[in-house]
Amino acid sequence: MTYARGYPAAARTSDGRVVVAGGSFKDGYDIGELFDPGSGSWTPTRPLAKPRQQPSSIALRDGRVLIVGGDGGGDLPLLPTAELFDVSSDTWTATAPMQVGRANASINLLHDGRVLVSGGFAGSQGATLGDTCEIYDPATDTWAATGSMHARRVFAASVTLPDGRVLVVGGDLISGDIYDPATGTWTATGPISPLHGNVPVLVLMPDGSVYVTDGGGTGSRLDPAIGNWTPEASGPAADYVRSATPLSNGKVLFVEGLTADGGSAGNAPAELFDPAALP
Repeated sequence: MTYARGYPAAARTSDGRVVVAGGSFKDGYDIGELFDPGSGSWTPTRPLAKPRQQPSSIALRDGRVLIVGGDGGGDLPLLPTAELFDVSSDTWTATAPMQVGRANASINLLHDGRVLVSGGFAGSQGATLGDTCEIYDPATDTWAATGSMHARRVFAASVTLPDGRVLVVGGDLISGDIYDPATGTWTATGPISPLHGNVPVLVLMPDGSVYVTDGGGTGSRLDPAIGNWTPEASGPAADYVRSATPLSNGKVLFVEGLTADGGSAGNAPAELFDPAALP
């Protein structure tokens, strides 16, 4: 990329490219970049309305990308602001602000096209963790508070389930919460074991269950219908897992680190996971 970035946000645009925005308090955290998988090249976007460190972003149904929150730098409070990126015009447009300033929040697209934003850093300069949640409606450009989670969560993993509910795992507690958009409420899952207190990643399985791991050679699988986790003896061997990306052949690529911040003493390890091999 043109700029080195720490904790940026990324989302796929309507033309198949990926927009990456935000990052550390250095040059470029107020500018996005577009990655073209066809050419392997990066192109800067026009500047964001607000510079952002640790924002969250997601693609909307209409192809625009929503980016929310983050740290504005200096002594400024966490940003409640949000904006939309239109790749066809290369423009960032401010939206209505969130009700709470937050950074590194979970963000999920609901089946009706609205967006759920959950938890993240909160308070003055992100000194606390958040359990509050709110929903953005692109049709009306409005935010509305919804039910709070049972735990404060930042650096959490989340996924929209096939039935439209949202699972969020990790944060202040090694636990899970499932959000029901029909009622605006959260239901705590059963305890997750084994997890080691690291940042988790989630994989939606072909049968609708969810596999979670934070490294260390083990994982656990959730049956969303009953909210119970079953330990799995198989998991990435590395102590820390940074991302899990489903591939077109049904397997999942885990990219890992050897330290808590994702670093490694040599080459960064990676492993392929075959969900079909689990019983």
